[in-house]
Amino acid sequence: GAAQTPYIKEVILDPNKKEGYRFIFGMEINGNRLYYEEGDPIVVDVTSGQVTYYKRNIIDFDQEDIEAIEGDTAEDAFSAVNLIAQNSKYIYDILIQSGEIKATPDQPDQTEMFESIASLVNNMETGYVKLTNEEITEIQPAWVVALKNGSEVYFDLYTADPIGYSKE
Repeated sequence: GAAQTPYIKEVILDPNKKEGYRFIFGMEINGNRLYYEEGDPIVVDVTSGQVTYYKRNIIDFDQEDIEAIEGDTAEDAFSAVNLIAQNSKYIYDILIQSGEIKATPDQPDQTEMFESIASLVNNMETGYVKLTNEEITEIQPAWVVALKNGSEVYFDLYTADPIGYSKE
């Protein structure tokens, strides 16, 4: 199978108001991060030295599946420079829903919208996305735009079409 590598994404002290730790693991596939629109691959709670909670949401696939996804080259990926400009309205609407930006009676022009969004972008990178939609069982190669409020917005790596977002 493909090389799946778990890593510690976050450690929470005293989860559920109990003495202990919650370990939240992320996953990399062949060195590329796997993002989950909702949830995490592995969550483990340890209380008083014992595992008291374990949740696993790992995708099962073969190396051939990843090779098919990775069939296109990096040159085929949509330009990161143009991604935010092309999707300004979509990202802007997400930021309004999250309360990060206040809605105004007049819609800002494209330049104002882009500047508002650009100031709130924390990071952009490529990876894979596991969407919440139960009908979609495969992972998708994607551009991931991380916002300062902790949300991540996912776009198709090759077309820059919006495919989902996580609410932090």
